[in-house]
Amino acid sequence: GWNCTACGVGRYSAVGEPFCSCNPGLYGLTYGICNACEPGKFSIGRQTTCTACVAGKYSTAGATTCTDCPVNSYSPVPGASIDGCECNAGFSGTSGTCVPCAAGKYKDTLGSTCLNCPEKTTSPIGSRLLGNCVCDAGHTCSDAVDFQTNRYYCSYFLTHPGQCIDYLACGACCSC
Repeated sequence: GWNCTACGVGRYSAVGEPFCSCNPGLYGLTYGICNACEPGKFSIGRQTTCTACVAGKYSTAGATTCTDCPVNSYSPVPGASIDGCECNAGFSGTSGTCVPCAAGKYKDTLGSTCLNCPEKTTSPIGSRLLGNCVCDAGHTCSDAVDFQTNRYYCSYFLTHPGQCIDYLACGACCSC
């Protein structure tokens, strides 16, 4: 007959199986110790290694699946923990806790910090582009920026009425 023994902690077996496997969220060899998957990885059980979460998802230690990054955030790197969920353009924060950029600020990439609009310009809440920064009331291009230093010019108005553009950064600035 068989000498049946109980599976150890973190292990299980189906009826009739001659060995114990690691539980979901754990990994290890059939007859070895089971360890929890590290953050950014998961296991559905019976695995000798954990699988990395795909970009846009994260996991905590011992996960059995990956979770979408919170709203307004994204993980550009596979195998991320919640700390890898970076705020989308127009939002700031850390670890997937993202709020819109304040008025007068913008952010055009993934990351944590919104940037200030140029002096004497402002932008709406949640701005994603430098081009969202427009002159404050009572200001025009000539007094919003230094033309020589920043190389602003007003010929851009032909296709974008009422705006100037920074020749180097290609971002709209203000009224012409």
